[in-house]
Amino acid sequence: MNFISFVVGAKVLALRDGILDLHGKSTIQTWTKLARTALNGSFTITLLNPVDWPINSEIIIATTGDQWSQRESEVRRIANISSDGLTLTLNETLQYTHLGETRQVNITSVEIRAEVGLLSHNVI
Repeated sequence: MNFISFVVGAKVLALRDGILDLHGKSTIQTWTKLARTALNGSFTITLLNPVDWPINSEIIIATTGDQWSQRESEVRRIANISSDGLTLTLNETLQYTHLGETRQVNITSVEIRAEVGLLSHNVI
């Protein structure tokens, strides 16, 4: 037998010469954008597309600031979700404002919308 060892580090799922087949609960959408601006101090966000994310799921709201705002992305948990899947109530208020709007630059419309992503996944 000829075994080749390799070091992959801690917290790594490694596979060599095999097939990794992961299955989880499907969702209609794992990423969307804000439908309107979410102000700092707000407990709710309104999404552009409906989601079917479970309550207590972890989400991320991306920053919409300038190049020095990279630490303004925020991770929150869903405390409640509207029946239409467009409004999420968060477990704690937002620390930063996240834009969800269209701005006119000369004759061009520019969408400035924070991305919202589902971080919790159910893989078995």
